[in-house]
Amino acid sequence: MTTEISRRSWQGWQAFCDTPYLQRPDIKTAPELADMEEDALAEYQESRIRYHTFMTPVETAFLIEIRQVVQLVRATNPVGGYAARNAVVIDGAPTVGKTTAINHVARAVDRRSRRLNGDRTATGSHRIPTARIGLSGSPSIKAFSRSIATFLGVPEGLNLTTERWTAAAMGALEKAETELLIVDDLHCLNAGSRDGQALTDHLKRILDDFAGTCVYAGVDLADKGLYDTSGRRTRGRIDQTARRWTLVRGDRISLSDKEGQKEWKSLVATLESQLALCNHEYGYLASNADLLYECTTGSVGSLTELLKRAAAIAIVSGAERIDEGVINQTPLDIGAVAARRAAAGEQRARKGKAAKGKRRGA
Repeated sequence: MTTEISRRSWQGWQAFCDTPYLQRPDIKTAPELADMEEDALAEYQESRIRYHTFMTPVETAFLIEIRQVVQLVRATNPVGGYAARNAVVIDGAPTVGKTTAINHVARAVDRRSRRLNGDRTATGSHRIPTARIGLSGSPSIKAFSRSIATFLGVPEGLNLTTERWTAAAMGALEKAETELLIVDDLHCLNAGSRDGQALTDHLKRILDDFAGTCVYAGVDLADKGLYDTSGRRTRGRIDQTARRWTLVRGDRISLSDKEGQKEWKSLVATLESQLALCNHEYGYLASNADLLYECTTGSVGSLTELLKRAAAIAIVSGAERIDEGVINQTPLDIGAVAARRAAAGEQRARKGKAAKGKRRGA
């Protein structure tokens, strides 16, 4: 089974849920590093690089809010009967930590449910407390239902109609006693198209028929026409969706106020404390949080990726520390590079405007 197929199956998902986050390796002193045999040193370096890629996620304010809202909506959703059920929607800019936070919260739900209730249901089926799918392309109802069904073990090669795939998906959710259905990349849905409108209505049907709680996530979903927060009277479909979805909004951290500055510095300090580097001056990054902000413009995803790569460079080079030199030689993602360039241009413009104002006042 390939990695990609595994990721789209409940077996692959539960393997992820059951894999413990990596623990911080012991930090060696410089003499201890110098005394290590070549193979042992290479293994030690690799273990630390791998550790930085699968550390326990930082408990950001965004992650905490997602957990609290998901717990609240799950607890207050009606059980049985015909009362309307509600969903959680996680919306926001790219790389603010949506997927990481959702995976972390869902993983905890999955592990706890199987620990308390066992790996099998009363009928002997595999218990799958959380199901997670991602949309792609321009998804239709059929593709959406097939993704849920095949994730839960329904054979992918079946030639079924849309209704039969939907029935298979709902039956599989019930059989596995799934409690949480996560749909990521909802921005692939075009609410303005015929298929998109149909799938938007189908999401409501899933809410009505699924015994658990749905969590939808995507980038700038309001702009896609999936809900409206203006308070204006909108067409029935969007208004009904907005009344059934509880929003958790995630944005890049801003340094425009003291709260944002405090949050950013705290995030940097926490990530820095998790680094496994033998010669790092802990506290350096927190003291230079503005430099990291300049590189990443407040994106949590870009920040964590930058530090993972910088740590790898520090380990392989033998520097064993992250300083401004290492940061500046670390490749950034395209989005961070573009945002950094734009921010630098805006800063130059502001400085030029301020200097011009001073000359006029002189």
